[in-house]
Amino acid sequence: MRVVTLVIVLLVLGVVGFSGASLWFRWQPVWGWYQGARGYGPAKTPEEAVDRFLKAVKERDYHTAAEFCSGPYGDELKSTAEAARKLAVAIDDFQKNMDLKDIKSNKTQFVLAVIQPFPKDFKKPAFTKVSDTETAVVAMEDFGGVDLNVDLTGWQLDMQTAHGLLGGLPQAIVITNPPVLAVPVVKEGDSWKLKFALTPQWKEAMGRLRNNAGNITKALEKVKYDIKNHVMTKDDVENQLKTELQSAKQS
Repeated sequence: MRVVTLVIVLLVLGVVGFSGASLWFRWQPVWGWYQGARGYGPAKTPEEAVDRFLKAVKERDYHTAAEFCSGPYGDELKSTAEAARKLAVAIDDFQKNMDLKDIKSNKTQFVLAVIQPFPKDFKKPAFTKVSDTETAVVAMEDFGGVDLNVDLTGWQLDMQTAHGLLGGLPQAIVITNPPVLAVPVVKEGDSWKLKFALTPQWKEAMGRLRNNAGNITKALEKVKYDIKNHVMTKDDVENQLKTELQSAKQS
């Protein structure tokens, strides 16, 4: 009887352990079942691919977003996903502390929008047909509600790390309001995926993001802590954020 009980316990532990490892290392088929239960099953249409990609980006789940990307960009995104997630979460937490203390600074909000690894908010994408390829035209609302007329004189931001998942801010932003991004959507097997072009500039920017995101995250967390635990004015926050981001860029 004891032997039977021990065997059952070992089997249960084995199943639990395998399931946990499958989720941790994203092994199939357990990972696929898990993703399906979360609403991230294979995209059956171009619209589903874009919707699920943008949903994952909004949730800061760049690993899942990468599953809806085709080719080298998807692989590069997987490599950058964890660093980007930590930075994005730090930005969200920073904004929450600003809101809790009712500190209103358009300059700070603009900087937080700029240093996002990937824009968080989008309008509903439109689609156009180019030959046999669906192209999603995604309008980014990244700067929605933020005054773009901001004087950042003296702010030495790393503009390649900013929006690094889109190749750095100079690559990503088209001078429109909101900025627009056109992405082909292609079919791979039974699933549709976004096909971002991984140019050398994009690859370099994603590498810089992997290397620098930790420094930027620490800078944000330091200022966030002071906002939470000390009395700070709008100017205090702006000046400290400027100093910490300058240090993060240099380190």
